[in-house]
Amino acid sequence: MYGATVRDDRPIHDRNYIDSQVTFLLGFLCENHFNHTITQRDLRHPTSKKFGEVVHFLFRKIDPTFRFKKNVVNDVHTMFKGLSYPVQISKTSLSAVGSAHAWPTLLASLTWLVDLICYDTKAQELQAAQKNDDVNAMFFEYLCNAYDSFMANDDEKYAELDEELADTFRQRDDEIIHETENIVSKNEQLRKELEELRAAASSLPTLEEKHKMYQDDLLKFDEHLMKMSKVKEAHTTRTNTNELKLKTKRVKLEKAETKRNELREQLRSQDLSAQDVERISQDRQRLRAEMNSAEEVKEELSSRVWDIEQKGNEMILSLDKQIRGYTELGTQLKVLPSTSKNAQGHNYEVSITSNDIMKRLEVSVLNVDVKKMMKPVIASVSEKYKQKLINTRTTSLELNAAVHMTTEMKVERQDDIDAFNQQVMKVDEQIAREKDSMDMSIAQAKTEMESCEELIYKLRHEPSPNMSSLRNELREVKAQ
Repeated sequence: MYGATVRDDRPIHDRNYIDSQVTFLLGFLCENHFNHTITQRDLRHPTSKKFGEVVHFLFRKIDPTFRFKKNVVNDVHTMFKGLSYPVQISKTSLSAVGSAHAWPTLLASLTWLVDLICYDTKAQELQAAQKNDDVNAMFFEYLCNAYDSFMANDDEKYAELDEELADTFRQRDDEIIHETENIVSKNEQLRKELEELRAAASSLPTLEEKHKMYQDDLLKFDEHLMKMSKVKEAHTTRTNTNELKLKTKRVKLEKAETKRNELREQLRSQDLSAQDVERISQDRQRLRAEMNSAEEVKEELSSRVWDIEQKGNEMILSLDKQIRGYTELGTQLKVLPSTSKNAQGHNYEVSITSNDIMKRLEVSVLNVDVKKMMKPVIASVSEKYKQKLINTRTTSLELNAAVHMTTEMKVERQDDIDAFNQQVMKVDEQIAREKDSMDMSIAQAKTEMESCEELIYKLRHEPSPNMSSLRNELREVKAQ
């Protein structure tokens, strides 16, 4: 409801929100072919005229017959009120649209109006699509109209509605039949295409082989075309040079002919003696001989120039090959391209070009001075890898020394272990000997003890006159 009691919760004074609303409004105006020039500046700090143009365009989207009357402020206020804009728009704000406190509120109302127009357009499109496609909606509309006719006792209108509904369904049936026939026709066409593709599948390997051959031939033709292009450029340059020379010679020839005509006229008009005629004849023969000699020199020079050009073309091809090798090595050394680690943002790519002097001599040169530009870079990279190699060798020597020391310590420890093993063997042998000797002593003592026990048994159980002597022997035995 349109009234001052409703509070606008949108962040209409936030700068980011204002920027987004300006972009949204400008996009809508451009998409819908706004009939005046408009920029973002116009929508950030608008004038009353520009605001009126925008509002008039949006109102005509809602009502194509809308026109402003005398008071634009009242018309805008009334229109928003009629559209039930939920926030109160004061006429003071409409009178000063470009002010900092009024424009955010008016911009928010314009974006609300754009949303309303977009919603209404989408709703009309959906409604039209539903009327055209939804049978239930069509039948419901028919029932409503038929019920109105029935309640009004309008039988003719009711009959017309029946006929319209029947025509609509017949038309839909015809469209469905037509679409079905089209689908059947397309299916038949697709089926034929599928059969043709299946039949062509058997010849696919042959076609692929031919395609590969054609690609190889195309690469060869491209290479030949590049060579012929270079030859054509060389011939074109030589032709242009020869044309310039020919033009110069023609100028000289015209001057010579003019001079010859003058001399002939002078010769014809003057009196000559026999000596003068003889001298002129000799001069003519001498000049002819010199001219023939000059022609021979010219032919020889032309032949030498042609040989030099051929050698130059061969040198260009060789130089191009060396450049490719340079590019591969530069890529391995991470100098090429300019984004590589060792390039440090510099472009060290080398290509064949021509300068003014070399164009006249028909000799191609490089686009960079390799000695001045590339030698320091290559030296720097070489020094870097040399230092890295020295560090690696130093580390390797240290590791080898440590391994050698470890091996020596291992050998010493193995010698100690062998010595200890020998001592252990000797001790084991000595223990075995002592054990055998001990076993023998124990066996002997056991034998003597058994004899003593036997003797004691006899002395205890058998009386003997020599008891005293036997006891003495027994004491001796025990003493031993």
